[in-house]
Amino acid sequence: MINKRKLTREEMFLAKPVKNASIRWEKNEKGGAILYIPRDKSKMIDFFSKIVFIPSEKIITLDELGAYMWGLCDGKNSVETIIIELERKFQLNRKEVEVSTLEYLKKLAQRRIIGLVISRNGVNNNG
Repeated sequence: MINKRKLTREEMFLAKPVKNASIRWEKNEKGGAILYIPRDKSKMIDFFSKIVFIPSEKIITLDELGAYMWGLCDGKNSVETIIIELERKFQLNRKEVEVSTLEYLKKLAQRRIIGLVISRNGVNNNG
């Protein structure tokens, strides 16, 4: 069952992002990554695909920073750990990294590109 309630700030920092297993991805020559996201199947899409070409997957290109963050979304690293790693590797301001990372991960989760592993009591069981 998918929990739709809004996470507290503390829960978000403890959450462990994990990639959607149905998404193929590969690194590119510029240090970024390319994500291949399968399209949802529906009768409407099937109907329109007979009229116009609709690709079977959506392609998203990530820059070096986005690819690094994507690599850290392994279900083992907490959002807090990801923020610390981005701040360290790219020598960025903590507040800017925090705000950008939280917003980016929120968008990825809303689009079902990642999931967030959260324990019931607010503390992850495996870390």
